[in-house]
Amino acid sequence: MALDVTSTISNILQDSGHPQPSYLVSDSRAMYPGQFMLNNLNNDLYICSDNSDQENLIWNRLLREDQIPQSDWDQTDDEALDYIKNKPVRSASYNAPVLNVAFQISETRDAMAIYSFELVTDDELEFMIADDELMSVNAQLVSMIGAVGISSISGFVLAGKWCQLVTSGSPSMAISQVVLL
Repeated sequence: MALDVTSTISNILQDSGHPQPSYLVSDSRAMYPGQFMLNNLNNDLYICSDNSDQENLIWNRLLREDQIPQSDWDQTDDEALDYIKNKPVRSASYNAPVLNVAFQISETRDAMAIYSFELVTDDELEFMIADDELMSVNAQLVSMIGAVGISSISGFVLAGKWCQLVTSGSPSMAISQVVLL
């Protein structure tokens, strides 16, 4: 199939259909990477992405604005143009931890933890994190509350860290929410 060089844009070659794997036989013109090809039947634009073998050129179609699909969060076909790659996977739990007992939110994922309590006395409640279940290695105070009423205590917990809600009183749990990041 012979190639026509457009008169208005000399760098874009035209063909009546999809680009061919080779144009050496028909007009002995070598293609280079980045060479544009216009299908003059439907105005699709292609670019040569690999010319290492002039007998087997690799062409990629460039999408026009009207051909770009809206990304679809629910798309499961990872080859589809509207597939969203690297979607964040989050999960939430609402389990109330046992007070004064160490617990691990996740071994592999960071988390944001929010715990709300109703304090009936002026007892303090501390949110601690550490590297071990005994809460002795790299122990840190994340946050603390101590006012009568409903109060929230929250913190960012790195994957693999141990947590403990420490108190000498007996507050009642109002709300617990943990979001794995």
